[in-house]
This record gives sequence, C-alpha cells and structure tokens, in this order.
Amino acid sequence: MKLIKCLAWSVIFPMVCFAQVNIEKEREKKDKPVVGQFLISHSFIRGNANVSQINTAARVDYTKEKIHSFILASYMSSADKDTQLQQEAFGHIRFTYMPGILGADLFTQAEYNPFKSLSLRQLNGAYIRAELTRVGTFSAGVGCMSDYESLSKGDGDGLIARGTSYISYQYKDAFYLANLSGYYQPKLQEWTDYRLTAEASLEIKLNKFLALVEQYTLTYDTRPPLGVLVADQRNTTSIKVSW
Repeated sequence: MKLIKCLAWSVIFPMVCFAQVNIEKEREKKDKPVVGQFLISHSFIRGNANVSQINTAARVDYTKEKIHSFILASYMSSADKDTQLQQEAFGHIRFTYMPGILGADLFTQAEYNPFKSLSLRQLNGAYIRAELTRVGTFSAGVGCMSDYESLSKGDGDGLIARGTSYISYQYKDAFYLANLSGYYQPKLQEWTDYRLTAEASLEIKLNKFLALVEQYTLTYDTRPPLGVLVADQRNTTSIKVSW
C-alpha cells in the first residue's frame, strides 16, 4: 500500500454522512489493481467531560484500464457514561467505466444518523460522466437515482426519484492538490425540494511524508428532517501521513 491516510481518515470519514458525499475527492489514481485501507481508533476524553469515541473506516479500490470501482464504509460513535452523543454510519459502492471523454457511473449508498432523525437513507443511481484533462481534471455528471428515506421523527418521503448532477475540478502538482466540487439533487416530482453540497479542499505537501489538508464543506437541504437545520457548514484541518 503506497498511501495510508492515517490521520486524515480519522477526521474525514466520520464526516461523510451528509445527504451527498463528495465522491469526486475520493477518486484517487491507483498504482496497483487492488488497494485496501483500514482504520480503527478509540479515544477517551477525561476531565470536564468524560467521553469515549470510536471510529472505524475501510476502503477497497479496484482499477483495470478503463474501469475503476471502489467500496468504502465508516462508522463513528461517541458517548459519555450515560448518554449517546453521536452516531453515524455510511457505506458507498461505485463502478465507473471511462472508455474516453464520456463514460458511466453506477452507485449505491446507505446512511444512518439518528441524531439527524435519519434511520436510513438509501440511494441507487447512475450518471453519464464526462472528463476533460488538459489542465488538471475537470469532470461533470448528470443522472438519476432512487432515494429511500426513513425518519425516526416526522414523515419521510419514502421512495422517490431524484435527479443528481455534479461538477468538479481538481489540480495537482508536486506541491499541492486542490479540489472544487458541487452537487445538486432535486426531487423530480417537486423541484423546490433539493439538496446541495459544495466543497473546497487544498492539500499542501510539507515534505515527503507529511501534508496539510484544509477543507470547507457546505451542505444544504430545503426539506430536512424535523428539528434539523437546512444548512451545515464544516471546516476541517488535517495532517496527512504518507509513505
């Protein structure tokens, strides 16, 4: 395994449980046909608060010529002595076929977050994908997906159809990696019901082994579960260790 994101994974993977995940940032070029990564961590906080937190994450990539597929999953839980403070689970499977500038994406995704009243969100869909690689990598996709939502509070939509589209730009040189991505997912029967995700990240290489990663993520849902705000913003600073 050439690249192991020990510290970055412990920060990034618990954060992937949004309405839409920035999968574009997860599309890494692999040097071997099969690459796997796994993380498990357990932390204790003692003092003003007594909190125990566990993080697990796993990923397997397969690349062969025009095909790239991957599976990723994560789980995070934190609690004090008597109370569950946070709990999130996420899984994503994707298959991409790119014979040229145009190709196709197939995906399935599941999310669980009881603190956002989300008992289950299951997405299954497909994109037509375009890639342009003159300077950096510019990609865009448009498609459709099924969206099943089960809520612990309030009434969910059940099974509906959503459009799904994205646009992404990534540039990499010897010193830094920059990524800008945006997702738009409207409900096909009611276009005023939509979800947005926008993300910007910058990775600066400090030396052969270390990199500093700064990331900003905005998620917006016009019809969130009961008691959940329409917008989430998150700033993340990480140290990535590579060898």
